[in-house]
Amino acid sequence: MPERALLERDGYKCQYCGHKLTKETFTKDHVLPRSKGGLTTSGNLVCSCYDCNQTKGDRTPEEAGMLLLKPVKSVNMFDPTRKMMEIYNNFIKQGSAR
Repeated sequence: MPERALLERDGYKCQYCGHKLTKETFTKDHVLPRSKGGLTTSGNLVCSCYDCNQTKGDRTPEEAGMLLLKPVKSVNMFDPTRKMMEIYNNFIKQGSAR
């Protein structure tokens, strides 16, 4: 995912602490770490300040005791994470209609 698109989607803010970021001061964080099967997709990446990225490390936000300021949204219509969420949401809707 291009850095500019990620920064714009996340409002130039760290998605953990809300600190204002610039292209020079932000880092990309994998919400689900790659070591745990996380993909490098827009549905799994957020902007993070260096300190929050280091604090979270190779853990999920829950494991690190951190919260995301908002849910992660995929900006790529071909992102596999997005497709999986669409399938899941459709499944839930079908189940509640019964």
